[in-house]
Amino acid sequence: MQESCRLRDLEIERLEARLGILTDAQQACDARTRATTGPVLETTDSQLHGLLGVVSSLVRVPRGLERAIEAALAENLQAMLLERQKDALAAIQDLARQELGRVVIFPLDTLKEVYPLNIMKEHGVVGVASRLVRCDDRYRKVVDTLLGRTIVVDDLDIALRVLRRGMGSVVTRDGILLHPLGSISTGRPTSEGNIFARQQELASIPRAIE
Repeated sequence: MQESCRLRDLEIERLEARLGILTDAQQACDARTRATTGPVLETTDSQLHGLLGVVSSLVRVPRGLERAIEAALAENLQAMLLERQKDALAAIQDLARQELGRVVIFPLDTLKEVYPLNIMKEHGVVGVASRLVRCDDRYRKVVDTLLGRTIVVDDLDIALRVLRRGMGSVVTRDGILLHPLGSISTGRPTSEGNIFARQQELASIPRAIE
């Protein structure tokens, strides 16, 4: 009994230490995001309304697909979503005047919806990226537009085969993205890395400790 309690306490200590590391990493990531979006957020306080958040915070990714979805979103991973186009235009104009770097904004009210692909199930094809992630209903149009034309597959051989069909982009589980125009890319789309995996752990560790 004492041994069991000791092992339990050690596991709790391990989980709490891991939670501390992840919390620090998330806070650092949030700070860097604020540094990038700060001018927009400051404008929001005085001129804008309806800033909903960044894309990475609006989607929930299944375990094992984190790298694929990060690669598929690319620069849109940290894109901001606003309620109205007029507010997005005001923010963009302010950023352009200040020359503070590249920011992507999607206005929800004028976003042109791209309907996701319908594909048959087959060996090695995981599915259409937008259908593999979860999000609130109000953000579904954005998710379908960003990920609805990207197919997630197991490996590069299958990716090359699927790409030849000309349906859209193809991404492997380990984050190799093949575009219909011919480009091939890999690596983390942002310096933060592991955004979705970190979110999953931050949600699951407190439950494990409890």
